[in-house]
Amino acid sequence: GLHGPSRVHECLEFTNRQTYVPDTDSLAMGDDNTVLNKGERIPRRSLPDFEHEDGGFILALKKHGLIGTALDDKNHYGPHAMIILLIIVATVTGSLLYLLM
Repeated sequence: GLHGPSRVHECLEFTNRQTYVPDTDSLAMGDDNTVLNKGERIPRRSLPDFEHEDGGFILALKKHGLIGTALDDKNHYGPHAMIILLIIVATVTGSLLYLLM
């Protein structure tokens, strides 16, 4: 079964292995501004520059557009714009599938 003696032995073997520590000199993430913090395995990239829009979501969409806000991180309303974009894509996809049936 799943919990037989051989399976327990495999789990113990796995936990006794050494922890993987990446070589920080050979990290290739596409840009030079990645940072590997102590205790982390995946390097972090620096945050993108974005503008803080005080006028609200509608003003941010008017200024940067839906694609700029959702995909290009132009301002801090990216997650909100992604949901709107998801609704639009799902509606178009659903409508096309309905018409093709």
